[in-house]
Amino acid sequence: STDLGRTWSAADSGIDPGPAAGVFALAAADPRHLLAVGGDFAEPADGSNSTAYLGRRGWTTGGDLTHPGEDVSWLHRTAISVGEYGGVTGSSLSRDGGRSWTRFCDVGWHTVECTHDGACWAAGGDGRVGRLDGRVH
Repeated sequence: STDLGRTWSAADSGIDPGPAAGVFALAAADPRHLLAVGGDFAEPADGSNSTAYLGRRGWTTGGDLTHPGEDVSWLHRTAISVGEYGGVTGSSLSRDGGRSWTRFCDVGWHTVECTHDGACWAAGGDGRVGRLDGRVH
């Protein structure tokens, strides 16, 4: 939107759409660099075409995840993606703006939010809440 949200334009992110598939979350590193994560709840273990990043030339399909991408957040220059659905769980990070992803934990979450002071908070099934202290290696 260029008019404060009165009208919107749409663009194809490259993440495969479907009845239970598509983009599930967005995160902005800055006004020009965004990440999108998603997947297919009908096939949660298939993480191909589940991430995309927006650069100067539009949306580009990013690296694959090994879990559904339910949410994504920025921790300084590192992106954190989480997901848990249908017994497929995991948490991954990207240090290259979404071009590639590395799984760092088998625990999955439904949502994640990172703060400027280096903490990430996540919430998952069965009322779980977790905190990552920002020292992901």
